[in-house]
Amino acid sequence: MTTIALSRPARRPSILAYVALSLRVWSERQALKRLDAAALDDLGLSRRDAMTEAAHGISHLPIERL
Repeated sequence: MTTIALSRPARRPSILAYVALSLRVWSERQALKRLDAAALDDLGLSRRDAMTEAAHGISHLPIERL
C-alpha cells in the first residue's frame, strides 16, 4: 500500500501569535541576564553569550517557535 502525503501551503502566523512570541522571548532574555555564574555554567553559556543573546532585538525572534 502506498501513502501519499499532501502538503499544504504554510500558514502565516497571526499578529497575536507574533506578539505573544515577542513577549515570551523578551521575558526569557531578561531572565537570562539575571542568571548567576553557576546557572550559566549549567547551560554551557558564558556571561558574554548571555548578554549578547539578551541584547538581541525583535529582529532576532526564533520564528520556528510560532
